Amino acid sequence: MPTQTWNGNTSTDWNTISNWTGSPNRVPNNGDDVVIGSTTRSPTLGASTSIKSLTLNGTDTLTISGTSTTLTISGTSTTSVNVGASATILLSGTSDVLTAAGGISNSGTITVGANRVTATVRAPSQTIPAQRSVYRVVRSATPERLVSAILERLRAAVRAVLQAVLAVQATPAL
Repeated sequence: MPTQTWNGNTSTDWNTISNWTGSPNRVPNNGDDVVIGSTTRSPTLGASTSIKSLTLNGTDTLTISGTSTTLTISGTSTTSVNVGASATILLSGTSDVLTAAGGISNSGTITVGANRVTATVRAPSQTIPAQRSVYRVVRSATPERLVSAILERLRAAVRAVLQAVLAVQATPAL
């Protein structure tokens, strides 16, 4: 399948053909491997799209921003999404989604805003709720690690609810 490489020659708009280099030269689509490196203009995806794989191997940040914008990576290899040590994926909208059918290898940073990240990693889909902060996602995430992380967050939420209930019960009636 073709590889489309981000060059950012014209703007930060993902959907501008002149920002991409490939053969054939086009905006990436469902069958394309996408490579994003180090440029003066990092890409911003403002409309949902599907690609085969995503590699960020430089210092650029891929920003997913819009109204319910979804980036779907359809490749099923163990590293269909690869985020290098100096790269970032930023989901900045209120309901943007990153969906990966294969594995996610993250040495960099995946930042989520008031949204969620959905990852399908050779297992049923997992949704990780955002906490409005930066998470360093597990390198070479496995279904077991994702489930473990989700269960730990669930345990913490249940503990917080139980503490609130106990505090209310301990408050004297007026």
